[in-house]
Amino acid sequence: MLLSICIPTYNRGHQALKHVQEILSLDSQDIEVIVSNNGSIKGKEDYEKIKNIQDPRLNYFEFEKGQLFVQNISQVIRMSKGDFCMLLSDEDSIIEENLCHYLDLIRHSQKYTGNLFGEIWDTVGVILGGRSEFQYPDASLAAGEEAIKGAYMCGNYISGLFFNRKIITNNLLDQLGKKFKDNFSWRSYPHMFLITEAIIKTRVIMDKTPIILEGKGGKQEGVSQQKTILEGKEFPLPLTYISWENRLKQMKGFAQHIKELDVSNDLKFLMFCALCSKTLFLLQVAKYLYLQNNIPWEKAVLALGRGMLDYLDEVDIPVVARRRKMVERHIIDLAREINGVTIVK
Repeated sequence: MLLSICIPTYNRGHQALKHVQEILSLDSQDIEVIVSNNGSIKGKEDYEKIKNIQDPRLNYFEFEKGQLFVQNISQVIRMSKGDFCMLLSDEDSIIEENLCHYLDLIRHSQKYTGNLFGEIWDTVGVILGGRSEFQYPDASLAAGEEAIKGAYMCGNYISGLFFNRKIITNNLLDQLGKKFKDNFSWRSYPHMFLITEAIIKTRVIMDKTPIILEGKGGKQEGVSQQKTILEGKEFPLPLTYISWENRLKQMKGFAQHIKELDVSNDLKFLMFCALCSKTLFLLQVAKYLYLQNNIPWEKAVLALGRGMLDYLDEVDIPVVARRRKMVERHIIDLAREINGVTIVK
């Protein structure tokens, strides 16, 4: 089995059923479909239809009660039997005509010890596939420094991520789960931890060919109006994860992962700076998407930036302490360049 297409799903039974039917309609024995239903209370009839599909290429599981996102992601990966597993959000779909391209890429990585250009390479641990609304530049990056510089924190999206199951083992999932069980970012973005683990040890392929058609999703049961607090005032948000408070929590969670990595302090410094860039960029994206909410985003940037500066005193990364002034300047410059806001220490 070359590829397991892994669909973690919650309260989108109709969409999950459609994706499963479309994938299984393909005349290929090189793929299987893994579905993990995270205790959905909506769309039960459609999930029952998935469960009753008679096709040996389908493996379905459901939790009796809803679990953390990380547990559902871990479940579909653990159930996979393919040489590679690809994550697919239940709100997205596969671009079927481009699937063969990625199957050939997997075959190529197994058959030869050279990269796309015929040079010797190490094992491919992760493939970052293009999406309908975002394409990576085509690249083959060596494990370690080259992959970190080119692929660390390059995306948050789960759909279109291919993991080599020899690298992303059940043992690795157990180790990360135990070490980061209380980590805010591990609970919400486990795939980002897996990408980081893979690119340190193995080669990463970035491919611009779209494999994912991004969907617009649908309102999930239990999602309520969220709020962010700025200078003692509350402002409504459609999604809780875009608030500056949660972006700061995410940054701290990823920094805890950086601290534990077996890489040089110089690479930890580069990763921390990349993390700062990503955090400020995501807040700017939220500004453009949700400007109609009249949230004072400049104040949000100031609160986030100052929180990042304060966090340098709390995080135990030697390289950050040694180069504190450089990191401070990096954050201040980013806030001005990305968000047009001047942070005064």
